[in-house]
Amino acid sequence: MKIPRPEYPRPRMVRDEWMNLNGKWQFCFDFGDSGRFKELWKDGKTEFDREIVVPFVPESKLSGIEYTDFFTTCWYRRSVKLPAKWKLDEGRVLLHFGAVDFYCEVWVNE
Repeated sequence: MKIPRPEYPRPRMVRDEWMNLNGKWQFCFDFGDSGRFKELWKDGKTEFDREIVVPFVPESKLSGIEYTDFFTTCWYRRSVKLPAKWKLDEGRVLLHFGAVDFYCEVWVNE
């Protein structure tokens, strides 16, 4: 799949080293808001029954979901391998979400 919106999101503030995370992600709705209790962030959980195309929202046809009814919680999951040239022992990695609507929790290396 071609990565949608592959350009740097802020052309006036381009970083030398960056990674675009747009594309296919695992996705599931959490209508009961029980994903934290079920530990959905851990690999191997079967509740991720769909794929979504990021950066598009679940309501959008371009996301591949096109769910337009009300929901409060959904989950995205993706594995990412960081480039070795980033010298991670010398700094940090900034993870930027450009469109979190209200509230977001992120698990890394779980």
